[in-house]
Amino acid sequence: PCGDLTSTANTVTYESASYGTVYDDFTYEAEIVCTRLVQPTASNTLFVRGTPQPYQTAAKWWSSGIAFNISMTGKYSIFRYQGTKMTALQSWTTPAGNIINLTGSPNTLKVEANGGTLTFSINGTPVKTITGQTLLSGQVGLGMVRSIPTTQAGPNDTLVVNSATVTPGAPPAATRVSLQQEKANQDANRALPSPDPLFAPKSSSGIAGSR
Repeated sequence: PCGDLTSTANTVTYESASYGTVYDDFTYEAEIVCTRLVQPTASNTLFVRGTPQPYQTAAKWWSSGIAFNISMTGKYSIFRYQGTKMTALQSWTTPAGNIINLTGSPNTLKVEANGGTLTFSINGTPVKTITGQTLLSGQVGLGMVRSIPTTQAGPNDTLVVNSATVTPGAPPAATRVSLQQEKANQDANRALPSPDPLFAPKSSSGIAGSR
């Protein structure tokens, strides 16, 4: 899927697009430009190994899948959805080196999936590897969270997809996540074990983002 995703939601809602092919092992990479002047803490998401519908909860979570999120406050997170159950695989944290480009600039997100192991990268830097996953196939897609509708006067939040590609088959061995990043991941998981999947915290105190 490529193009513009803009939301007309007036409640907290995921708006997403999916590609109908089901993949097991793959590399999925997308360059996106998130302009989030209204809700900078809201999730901008790559979905993998998912089943989009029927949507779950009022926020229209995918029925199942793994969500790789970035916010325009420089944080990332990873969640697994199964029905109405949400599990944090990685709480919101700032990547080592502040590698996320902020509002209006492109970011490249990549997920490499091989069996139960998935590696997640931002702008060419691996930030998380997870193992032992039981969601072993599904669709891929993209989405954005908003609760404020588009207006003619603006400003409006947008997600522009410059490119999105899927390469089927087992990926080559992924680069290891740095020790600095692993520590940041662990610290975030200890500090915020039950995070909000839709909005990054405003600060390290774990206060929820603006809706």
